[in-house]
Amino acid sequence: FVFSKQYSDKLSEDSSRGSNTKFQDWKALWYKKFGYHVDDFGYHTPSISFPALRKAFEMKIYEDCTDEQIALYMKKNNVCKIAKDGTMTFPDAKKLKSQLWTDSFYYGAFKYGNGIRNLKEVNPHYEPVITEDEYRMLLRKIQKREEARIIKFDDEKAYVFPFEEKLLRGE
Repeated sequence: FVFSKQYSDKLSEDSSRGSNTKFQDWKALWYKKFGYHVDDFGYHTPSISFPALRKAFEMKIYEDCTDEQIALYMKKNNVCKIAKDGTMTFPDAKKLKSQLWTDSFYYGAFKYGNGIRNLKEVNPHYEPVITEDEYRMLLRKIQKREEARIIKFDDEKAYVFPFEEKLLRGE
């Protein structure tokens, strides 16, 4: 038992050290991102679908499109994550907030554990999809939508879903 515990601890330590080294050098680790592929050196570089990814962000920030419309647009334009085996994963409209909109990677900041890296400084091939200002606009827009679904009763928050909001307005 002691030997298996020591082996397990050593394996965990080696794995963490490898991940931390890749993070310090900004290698892609195991992360696949929409609109990017991982090159032979382990860096995220824009893929052929990068312009369509940029358009998807513009649709969200400037055109007020729904996540369903944007996910459909992305699928039609082959904006996906591509695994090593060639498997393509397309975005899910219900997960766009966590997969794209709140991911700081797309403007150039990568968070890993307690660390943060500026991708524009450490990855010679990195190209951001949006600017930091656009990222802030996007987060404010998402926050406003979430606040719009909240009705306050005597300083307590009651969450209202969109369908219920239509019922309350008599639609």
